[in-house]
Amino acid sequence: MLTTQEEEHAVAMLQVSWAIKGVARELDVSHTSVWKLWQKWLTEQVVARRPGTGRVRITQPEQDNNLVRYIREHPFHTCRRAMGSQSTARNRLHQRNIRGYVPAIKR
Repeated sequence: MLTTQEEEHAVAMLQVSWAIKGVARELDVSHTSVWKLWQKWLTEQVVARRPGTGRVRITQPEQDNNLVRYIREHPFHTCRRAMGSQSTARNRLHQRNIRGYVPAIKR
């Protein structure tokens, strides 16, 4: 996924006649992503997402903070133990760049 700054850079490259696949290689993303970005630019003249697009969050910021605190206090526990939905918990931790630990196997 590109940041807004990278999207603007990609559009600038395309405007000076870079090939879509060349831009994709330069930014290390799929050419389809660059093509969709270019089509959006040609039709709407913007690269930013429209406000309000995307799915509504099902957790509150306080719940997210509690999850992060729990995982930091218990790094070897599973996400599911901290929050009901494992995928939601995993996504919230991923958004904060917190990775899981795997216990070492001692033989």
